[in-house]
Amino acid sequence: MKSKRYRKALVSIELNKNYELAEAFSILKENNFESSKNLELSFSLNWNSKQNNLRDFVVIPNPVKREKIAIIDENIPSSLKEDKELIFISLEELPKIIKSKKKSSWGFDKLFAHSSSADKLKPFAKTLSLKKSFPNVKDGTLTENLEKSINDWKNGRIELRNDKGGNFHVLIGKTSFSLSQIEENYKIVLRKIMSLKPTTWKGEYLKSITISTTMGPGIRISI
Repeated sequence: MKSKRYRKALVSIELNKNYELAEAFSILKENNFESSKNLELSFSLNWNSKQNNLRDFVVIPNPVKREKIAIIDENIPSSLKEDKELIFISLEELPKIIKSKKKSSWGFDKLFAHSSSADKLKPFAKTLSLKKSFPNVKDGTLTENLEKSINDWKNGRIELRNDKGGNFHVLIGKTSFSLSQIEENYKIVLRKIMSLKPTTWKGEYLKSITISTTMGPGIRISI
């Protein structure tokens, strides 16, 4: 059963209406009852089980959160060694840090490493992969250009990946953001998701877009 505050927020929404982004954002700001104040976009595709999974990355101009970044202390460019926001971890220290099953106790959200450390990281692949923290080429966390990749993540790089039902769930901002910040992030994410449509796709691609707070009711917005 939904909470009283959820039901109260739901009263202000016309369920069969497609709202303009500005109006939906205003409603969510006025009726938000959560401490996190995060705003999430859900893009629903006309999906079937034969469709290929879609995945890419995009840099949004107004980052939602600043992730704690750790880096394996091997072959690091001198420009990064002075960065006080980074957490430097040696390969000898890594087993002690990740022995805890709770990722929240590790002290970092993303782990980066230079490509030359790939073989040395293999013994930790299972543990780190389960927590989606194993450095890899696809998301840029295992790379020869550490400086560029880390700066991208700091400046708002986010991963876009559809779930089993063909939906993308993306943190787009907070209720404390301005409308222009939300609109900037939205336009860039929407453009990227539309660009992921395969040339072999048959029929309509994007079915609907919904915006909501993390635990609140969703509002359908016009495409």
